[in-house]
Amino acid sequence: MYTSERLRSRIEAGEHLLGLAHHFPCVAVLEAMCRGWDFVWIDAQHGQHTFESALNSVRVAQGLGVDTLLRVESR
Repeated sequence: MYTSERLRSRIEAGEHLLGLAHHFPCVAVLEAMCRGWDFVWIDAQHGQHTFESALNSVRVAQGLGVDTLLRVESR
């Protein structure tokens, strides 16, 4: 799982964080919903994401200033 350094340091500092889970390969959902959250969890293991849609979701979240957790498919 990828975690940004900013998010990691906030977790290690014991902050209480609120996040949004994102399972569907639609960046419009992120653009509409993830502002104001501490992080977005992009689930490419159990969600419907492809590699490309997960990468696009990370880029959109970063553009909105929201940290990301990316759960990748295990093989």
